[in-house]
Amino acid sequence: MEEVAPRAALSSAAATVVSLVPEDDGTAETALRGALALRYNTVRPFLSLLGESKALDAAPAGRRILTGVQRLPALSRRKVGEKPLLPREVDDKLVPAHWHKTVYANAELPQGAVDRDAYVVCAGAAVRRAEAPRTTSPPPSR
Repeated sequence: MEEVAPRAALSSAAATVVSLVPEDDGTAETALRGALALRYNTVRPFLSLLGESKALDAAPAGRRILTGVQRLPALSRRKVGEKPLLPREVDDKLVPAHWHKTVYANAELPQGAVDRDAYVVCAGAAVRRAEAPRTTSPPPSR
């Protein structure tokens, strides 16, 4: 690199970049999850099908997720404007660390309230993450 620019100039340029670019605190990730939470109205009609289906079952390791999903229809009927959702009413184990800001720190909700919409989408994502991988048959030999 010193063939392109002197070391002092490179150091100065690097220092300028560091001073101008904010430290990444996961803001983009949080914004993405916030945008996903806005999809609540898209998934809401399917919550009763998903949560109240007798066809769903889980291995012992997936029981927690299944129980959480079965609670989603009741959460979707709740009028959170009248009675905010509290942390003790959701399963914190279904909320990975990268969802915490979106689920537990919505500035538009009362202090300490859980964002129901974000929690529902997050729990739906937990089902997707827990889905067993599909096995494919090897291609037929010729």
